[in-house]
Amino acid sequence: MNRREFLGTMAGGLLAAPLAAGAQQAGKVWRIGMAGLYPGQYPPEPLEVFRELLRKKGYVEGRNLVLDIRDGDGTRERLIVLYQGLVNDGADILIAHSQLNIFAAKRVTSSVPIVMIYGYDPVGTGVAQSLSRPGGNVTGMTYDPAPEHVAKLVEFLKQAAPSLRRLAILGDPRLFDIEVWFRPAEDAAARLHVATTRSVVTRAEDLDGAFRSITYGGANGLIVLAGNMFYMQRKKLVALSSRYRLPTAYGLIATVEEGGLMAYGPDTETHYRQAVTYIDRIIRGSKPGDLPIEQPTKLLLVINLKTAKALGLTIPPALLQRADQVIE
Repeated sequence: MNRREFLGTMAGGLLAAPLAAGAQQAGKVWRIGMAGLYPGQYPPEPLEVFRELLRKKGYVEGRNLVLDIRDGDGTRERLIVLYQGLVNDGADILIAHSQLNIFAAKRVTSSVPIVMIYGYDPVGTGVAQSLSRPGGNVTGMTYDPAPEHVAKLVEFLKQAAPSLRRLAILGDPRLFDIEVWFRPAEDAAARLHVATTRSVVTRAEDLDGAFRSITYGGANGLIVLAGNMFYMQRKKLVALSSRYRLPTAYGLIATVEEGGLMAYGPDTETHYRQAVTYIDRIIRGSKPGDLPIEQPTKLLLVINLKTAKALGLTIPPALLQRADQVIE
């Protein structure tokens, strides 16, 4: 099954929820504001799906919809300025792609609805009162790493690379409690008799040095955890993994589409599809604080056979059968 076929099965949750009371305001042009931490934070393919689904629900750019996308320069300060500008220019709804976006949007408004694409622990971070009834002005989808998710990433890599003896785990601690990710990965590796080493990176320019340290330290496999900076640097990560011949598993599916070996995580298009449903319900009169925050119910395993061959790996048939998508 390929990714688009799988997406056709993802029709549960809010997609099947009844519309809230209230009708669209006749003649109103709805302004949806999206600020990116970096240029291209909102990926083109999911963004086109997002636009298409908005059109299907009757929201057409140039007629009754303005989709205002503004790119940042990689700094939190600029991101806050962008969201403030969107609010000042009359945005009816703000879209927040990741945790830093959510914090920036929340900082500038407590009244304009905020729909998050990827949130992290919204209750623990103070964004919402509860998942079932968030209160306030934030709702949407989360990507909370369950311990079994990160453990599975390690297990899948070990199956693909049986000679794995020392595993490096690369993470960015700026977005959340990185221990939530590191500990289950290390526990899973220990069960497989694989040693581990941690690598923490907060700047793209430090990735080269991190890979040198990882390989000089004896690691012959790598886990790259999910993170905004890692998403933006996915091509560089793939190139570095290839240069150092490191079998690498990622928490972001888009990295495998760029040539990474394998990934296990939520599908970006599914989150954008859900965002359209939240937007539609808010426009029709629902308050964001009354719309339950949803968590992904299905994670996808994607494997790139071209990359496996280049690394001299033979993916076991059982792992290929387990995969939701295989890139050949």
